[in-house]
Amino acid sequence: MIQNDKDAWAGLDVWWNKNNHHLSIHETAEDSVVIADRWVVDSWKQMDPWWGVHADTHLKLVEEAQEQITKTHNLWGDGTTRYEQDPLCIDWRDQNEGPLRTNHEENWSQWLAHLVRTAPQSFHTTLFDRDLSDGIQAVEREVFLRDSEKSNRRADVVIFHEADPLSIEVKIDDTHYSKTTHTVSLLEETYPMKWNHYLLLPEYQLPKLQQARQIRFEEREDEQIIITDETKNITVITWRDIGLALRKTLCNREELSPHWEASAYLFCTLIEQKILDFVPEPVIDQIDESTDVVKSPLRYGDANSTIIDQNTYLEKTGDTDE
Repeated sequence: MIQNDKDAWAGLDVWWNKNNHHLSIHETAEDSVVIADRWVVDSWKQMDPWWGVHADTHLKLVEEAQEQITKTHNLWGDGTTRYEQDPLCIDWRDQNEGPLRTNHEENWSQWLAHLVRTAPQSFHTTLFDRDLSDGIQAVEREVFLRDSEKSNRRADVVIFHEADPLSIEVKIDDTHYSKTTHTVSLLEETYPMKWNHYLLLPEYQLPKLQQARQIRFEEREDEQIIITDETKNITVITWRDIGLALRKTLCNREELSPHWEASAYLFCTLIEQKILDFVPEPVIDQIDESTDVVKSPLRYGDANSTIIDQNTYLEKTGDTDE
């Protein structure tokens, strides 16, 4: 420890002036570090072969992404949909002034409820594996459920159907899964019917759901289930499933309501860019045209896995058999 006297601080000044010549301090971004050239020149030379392979792999994936989006453009153009371009044709990742406040979970479920309420049979069949179009009596939001002993709850989306009533608990960032099991139990108690329950969440939350202590999770061949003793089991679906169901419905050459098409197309755009974190076409083009890989608009490690996932997803747009 340096004593508080002039001689000690003078000694520190000598040390500081010597080292500050080599290691200047500048204002940098929070995630940036300035390293003296004399420390890293030899180390970076050793990384050159690895970096070349890594950059080539990344650019190859970018080219594949461009090809895949071109294919989906053609699919949209060949169908009966009103749209000739893929929903990823525009960059809405930073769009905070659009028709949906994307930081509010309730707004996502509101839009989903609207689409379910007015959807064609093909959308219900793709998403729920059942035809609900003829028997829907009402699709309600925030259905109040009273509990005389514990906390009251509100069911996010409730589809009252004469034969197949459904409930959907909608999650974006909320990971309190025990609320879901409590909600469905109150729903069955309040409305004694043969319910089908769904938990909708982002795919990246599945590991947290699997590890949650307050629920019993089981992964079966074709579905993922939350097992409960008091109610019917809860089927887990993801926002990826919603996006694919919207795409397939829009592209299956079926005559659709123009209002439903418009809502579905825009909702699909936001799901894929805001929740699935997919890379829109303008950004892909920007990566491909960049001459400096360091200035890529995406981080390489994250971008590679995202683009691979995106390409797999887009391949399923025209697959009506799944």
